[in-house]
Amino acid sequence: MKTVPTSARRSARNSRPGSMNRILGPRWVFPVYWALFLTTVLVLHPGTTLNWRTAGLIALLCGFFFLGATLATARLLTPLRRGRLARDLGLPREVPPLSATAILWVICVGSGANVLASLLALQTGPSSLTDILTLEDLAQSTNSLAIARYSQGEGASTLVVILLGLGYTAALVAPFLGNTLSIRRSLLILLPALTALAYSVVTSARLGFIVALALTLGGYLARIILTTGETPRVRLRTVVISVVLASVLALTFVGIGVLRTGSVNTQAFSVVVDKQAAYTVGTVGAFSSWFDQYGTGQGRELGFGTATVAGVEFLTGQDRDATRAYGEFAVIDNRGRTSNVYTAFRGLLIDFGIVGTVALMGILGFVFGRLHMRTAGGSPVAAGLLGYAYASVLLSGWMAPTTFTNILAVAFLAPSALRIAQRRASTGKLSMR
Repeated sequence: MKTVPTSARRSARNSRPGSMNRILGPRWVFPVYWALFLTTVLVLHPGTTLNWRTAGLIALLCGFFFLGATLATARLLTPLRRGRLARDLGLPREVPPLSATAILWVICVGSGANVLASLLALQTGPSSLTDILTLEDLAQSTNSLAIARYSQGEGASTLVVILLGLGYTAALVAPFLGNTLSIRRSLLILLPALTALAYSVVTSARLGFIVALALTLGGYLARIILTTGETPRVRLRTVVISVVLASVLALTFVGIGVLRTGSVNTQAFSVVVDKQAAYTVGTVGAFSSWFDQYGTGQGRELGFGTATVAGVEFLTGQDRDATRAYGEFAVIDNRGRTSNVYTAFRGLLIDFGIVGTVALMGILGFVFGRLHMRTAGGSPVAAGLLGYAYASVLLSGWMAPTTFTNILAVAFLAPSALRIAQRRASTGKLSMR
């Protein structure tokens, strides 16, 4: 097959250090995300239980993330690496090629794994593939699976969890397929997320689709930084597209919620729409109610990662189930509605306390800044980790992705896949730009 080189040269003008200060740069992305998230909560959920104490804590955590990222990207404290040296001296900057064949394999395997997970999920219910050809049949099947999952405690099998993990990995790697976006290439990039949507529709478990979308967006941002050496700008066109996509996403979630009720009708639609706002932004109210009960945290045993990182319980010897919030519901508004989703901050406070969490946010900001600089310097491995970090920021309003084993595995699998794609490209395999 013909080899298409991906090696591209960018002048110093396209790699300005000032791009670190952009909204999507390492210093501002987390504070801006949470400012927007809290604003959305106040607009869509005016009766929220969010109070000033919780808002102050979130602001403090965002501030320390900013300080950590600022320290990581400080010019005097940053050694001149190959990519940065070229940028600072005005020399051409070479972008490492990635094998399109290797990335296509990852996309196909991950998307196929999502489809297989959907079929296996159907096998656990009373319906088969031929029994869900109409909306009503699909709604009844989805409803039965939801009842089994929530009422009877039947979670996904180990095989399904592994398959979804492969799908998540493909979602993060897919945006690295190339720089020029044709319709065909765009569909290939979105294929892992679209097949994750199929699993969410079948099972009504919307988390998988949210995770796949966040990883795809994180990978897209990291790919731009890798190929251009700078943080992408947020333009008016970007804002308009984001609003449209958010609206489509909200309608998709409402549709999945309607299927979960077991019947497709206008009454179910109105009920689901009312609950959707609580499901989407009620996490902050739940965290605020929980944080009020948490107090100062003095006298509590710390989990040291048990609640936040899957597998750490084997090192700490603590009971991970005791840190889970599946059966722990908190009031989220003045209407008495409840939720068991508490943002990523609940687990961090359980693991490290208030002081430890504040310090940890500074460390995470520092790591984020370093990954950004390594990615801008031309490292595909750092780009994979940076994409995961961006996705973690996007998901922090609902959870810490490292809580789940198959999502945590993406932080290892995706950079490894990109490293393999780089090696295959360097040996003359097909690459794309």
